[in-house]
Amino acid sequence: MAFSPESGAPYGVYHSTFDSFEWMDSEGDPGFVRHVAMARLWGLVALRLAGDADADAPLPLNLTLQAEAIGGYISAAQAHARNVSSSNASRVDFGPLEAAHARFAAAAGKVGDEQRRVAKGAAPPGAAAALNEKLAYAERRFLSASGLPTRKYFRHVLQAPGLYTGYAPKTLPGVYDAVSAGDWATADAQARVAAERIDAAASFLLVE
Repeated sequence: MAFSPESGAPYGVYHSTFDSFEWMDSEGDPGFVRHVAMARLWGLVALRLAGDADADAPLPLNLTLQAEAIGGYISAAQAHARNVSSSNASRVDFGPLEAAHARFAAAAGKVGDEQRRVAKGAAPPGAAAALNEKLAYAERRFLSASGLPTRKYFRHVLQAPGLYTGYAPKTLPGVYDAVSAGDWATADAQARVAAERIDAAASFLLVE
């Protein structure tokens, strides 16, 4: 979600001495119209994620899209391993990750079906509360107890800031960082850790 120029070009003054309130007020966003629009939009997102006034409404989270994203993370990690060293790529066993992704995708599909039943009022009493518990807390299952090998303070196995990318994240960071360093044993171990956490999220979603 962004308010970038249609051309996609940077606005030129970012992090310079000209990146000031005065420049924004006179050139970047006169009247702060875009700032107001952004605040309103994010405010509405926060209200929807906080829960509808109707206690029987499901939270607006699409776990099927998250499952698709995880599949993309795995494909990117496999490509990175091949690019770093084609002869060593097979030393990272992506089988458990792919199996865990398949289980999470299936669980996400079932949760999506339940969301639609709840939204239509076709679910039994109390179903919305149980469903929203899963939607709200499934993300926590992606946290590992020990964190990334060299950065214990980052515990999410699906994404973390890159070592050398500033704000930009890396996906499956434990695997990515180890492959980049040529540490294939750690990369393989981190792939198993990520698979375990994805499996944990799938199991959490399937609890009746």
